[in-house]
Amino acid sequence: MGGRPRRQPPRRLDRRGPKRSPKTKIVVVCEGKVTEPQYFSELARHYGSLISMNLIIKEGSGVPLSILRKARELMQHPEDDFGRNDQVWAVFDRDEHPEVARAINEATAAGISVGYSNPCFELWLVLHYRDHDAPVRRDQIQRVLRSLMPGYNPRGSKEITFAEICDAVEAAETRAEAMDVRRVRERNLRGNPSSTVYKLTREIRKHGK
Repeated sequence: MGGRPRRQPPRRLDRRGPKRSPKTKIVVVCEGKVTEPQYFSELARHYGSLISMNLIIKEGSGVPLSILRKARELMQHPEDDFGRNDQVWAVFDRDEHPEVARAINEATAAGISVGYSNPCFELWLVLHYRDHDAPVRRDQIQRVLRSLMPGYNPRGSKEITFAEICDAVEAAETRAEAMDVRRVRERNLRGNPSSTVYKLTREIRKHGK
């Protein structure tokens, strides 16, 4: 005798939808405590980059080799799960720091990107206003920046007025990249003046609107 056919249990509908890809993580380990952290934070907000990426800034991390050490520690931290597209950047100046070339070489070997300015980060900020392609000391380029951005005081808080330069980031990138090419042609790689911060700002901007 044939019995009734068994009823199949109803399918459960998975209403969770496709998994979202995790946000790209960019970790920036800075030499400075004020100017660089403020700049990168406001840059990411201005371009809406924080919607699709996590920007983590570690400030005031010392001389280049100390910054590199801190960046390495962050990459190896068991609580930080670094994905294929995540990045760690070390941002520091030439100034009078010892063993800068060693820090850059070791960073490259460890997969850490470098945003380097010679003589200092203020050169990168000046490039938002105009070109500057003559050797310069730190105190000189700080005076130039103050003449262009009166709210900046190198002997005070060192805070910047980002609203004044927010629309000139791409122009600064173009100027810095051209300067970088000129230093290479002169066989004066990373010479004064130069800045590779443009490589980091492009990475932050590409996650924006």
